[in-house]
Amino acid sequence: MAVYDRNHSSSYVYGNTARDLQAIGGRPVQESAGKKKHVRRAYAGDHRRFRIASVVFLSLAVVAIMMICHYYLDLTAEMKGYVSEISDLELKLADLQIENDYQMDMINDSIDLNEVRQIAVERLGMHEPYDGQVVGYSYSEDSYMRQYRDIPEAGQTALLNYLD
Repeated sequence: MAVYDRNHSSSYVYGNTARDLQAIGGRPVQESAGKKKHVRRAYAGDHRRFRIASVVFLSLAVVAIMMICHYYLDLTAEMKGYVSEISDLELKLADLQIENDYQMDMINDSIDLNEVRQIAVERLGMHEPYDGQVVGYSYSEDSYMRQYRDIPEAGQTALLNYLD
């Protein structure tokens, strides 16, 4: 708010913004029209350059976002392919484990323990162990056993030589 005193040549302006220039008599001071046009033309070129730069920047930003989205979609499709491949491999593994268990059962069923005992006793001269000869120990599946000495040899001939 501007307060003008007509008797004095000074005025006081309240606030922090510039007011319209007015003369002491309350009439506005006119600037030359040539300066305003020149100033407007100078700013018009700056605004045009600013608009072009903004459009170029936003266009590049949109292109970058589109590239990132395309890359994301490619990765998602690739991941889905890997997931289906993993599930196929898991099915194959389950089938192979079933086949392996079947083959192991077939091998175990084909071994006749009575025949093995008969060959061991009759051909190789082995006999059942006496009380106290067998020493048992307990172990778990994830443990191991360390051998500190060699097993004494009864002879140089291998047991497999006696088998058919």
